[in-house]
Amino acid sequence: MLIGVTVKVAEDPSINVVANEYGFYSLSLLEGNYTMIISYPGYRDFEQSITVDKNIKLDLPLNQEEEERTAKIDEVIISGVKKR
Repeated sequence: MLIGVTVKVAEDPSINVVANEYGFYSLSLLEGNYTMIISYPGYRDFEQSITVDKNIKLDLPLNQEEEERTAKIDEVIISGVKKR
């Protein structure tokens, strides 16, 4: 679970929640079909179509952006001079 993940409903942009300090979120939706959009900095947005016809628990995956997974830095050289 990720803290601060944003969960939005595509069909109604006014419906969105942010995952709490435990990575959990809760939405109350009327029965129907929805597209959930999950986003988090450094990760690709994830979309999932769902049908709400009862209470459901939905764990949704996120994948890191390709450039985030393969990011490299240049060599770092640390040197010092001994004090006398």
